[in-house]
This record gives sequence, structure tokens and C-alpha cells, in this order.
Amino acid sequence: MAETRHIRILLDGLTCAGCVRRAEAALSALDGVTRAEVNLADGSARIEAADPVALRDIAAALDRAGYPMRQAETVLSVDRMSCASCVGGARRPAGRRRCAGEPRHRKRAGHPCRGYDNAR
Repeated sequence: MAETRHIRILLDGLTCAGCVRRAEAALSALDGVTRAEVNLADGSARIEAADPVALRDIAAALDRAGYPMRQAETVLSVDRMSCASCVGGARRPAGRRRCAGEPRHRKRAGHPCRGYDNAR
């Protein structure tokens, strides 16, 4: 038995119950989707899928129906960078940052990477 996947997305352009029905129909028509519920009040859709469904396929189906997925932008504030290693670390994806500086450099008082385990 396949594992059910749950996806929640935000939509733009929903103004009435008719919009909800059309968006639900567009989502339900996708291969692998077993259930789609659209909430007019918060502009969200909850999708259950037995098979993997690509986010780009969901976005394309909703675009064709006239209810595009809401775009989100995240802005991160980065400060206290004291060396080139810190800058290089900030360029890596979150969760993969490491300070490449010398061990004695990392232990310097006030260095943001102080005490970070570089062995991972």
C-alpha cells in the first residue's frame, strides 16, 4: 500500500464558492491526487496524494484554472561575518554550513563559528 502524502499550498484569486469548486476540480484531476480541499477563508488547498505529485504540475493545473499558487519570499538577515570562511558558509544552503577556518581561528573570541563541530 502506498504512503499517503499531504501537501498544503496557498492560492491567489479565490473569491467565491465557484472558485473553490473549480480549484478543487483542477487539483482532483491530477494523476495521483486522491483528495483536494480548498478553503476560501484562508486561501489554502490541502491535497492528499497516493503517488508523488510534482509541485510544478500542481502549479500548472492551478494556473490553467486561474488560481495561481501564492509566491513566497524569505529574506534572511546575516550579520557578524568576520572572515572569508564565514561568507563562504553563508553561501551554502541552510543546514550545510561549516566554517572552513583553522581550528585556532574558530576558537577566537567573538568568532560566530566558535565551538562549531566541523567534523560533520
